[in-house]
Amino acid sequence: FARKGKVGKWGGISATRVEAKTEKGAEADMRTGWPTIAPYGAEGEILVNHSEGLNYWIRTKAGQGLWDGPHAIPNPENLDEIVKGKDNALAWPRIVTTGENNEVLHIFAAASGDSGTAQYYLRTADLQNWDIQFAPAEMDNLHINIYAADDYAVSANGENIAVVYCAGFMSHVMCYESNDGGLTWNSRIVWESPIHGLDWETDENSLFSRLYGPTQASVAIGKDGVT
Repeated sequence: FARKGKVGKWGGISATRVEAKTEKGAEADMRTGWPTIAPYGAEGEILVNHSEGLNYWIRTKAGQGLWDGPHAIPNPENLDEIVKGKDNALAWPRIVTTGENNEVLHIFAAASGDSGTAQYYLRTADLQNWDIQFAPAEMDNLHINIYAADDYAVSANGENIAVVYCAGFMSHVMCYESNDGGLTWNSRIVWESPIHGLDWETDENSLFSRLYGPTQASVAIGKDGVT
């Protein structure tokens, strides 16, 4: 990571998986997916991935020593009821950290069930107490069955956080921005889909000879927010 504007040299490629070389030893050898990493603490780093739910791993010195993990991250209440099915769990995480020493962790993730997909946002300042809620897209009623796994990208700078949702031509590209460390959010449409919200089975306006739209998006936020 670049710290205080200084970019160091890249280290070598690790010969051992994070999950197989931890303070917990061989018992932590597990299959995971979608790792996402961010600075954590004064000099450390934190990694979040999914394996039957979300897990986090930390080490106090970035790039050095063994990882402490895995530590399970709780799922939202009533998740099975929301996305339907049994034993559903959060997956496909993206993380950023804020705070004076990168001590506040923010996670954006999704859950897909038998007949639904929901977007979630998790926030914690101590890795013990978790504020779990629907993603900021809820403010526009776009948090369920609109965006799916990997339809979001996130960035942070100081207490500014931005997350952008993009799902191809069927939905708007939305940007949500917080300037107080995730406590409140503002929304805006980045690209307005001309067919957002159409019923593809019954609406005659859903018949097209050609369709277009962005398929992926990324975001970077500065000290003055997203411009």
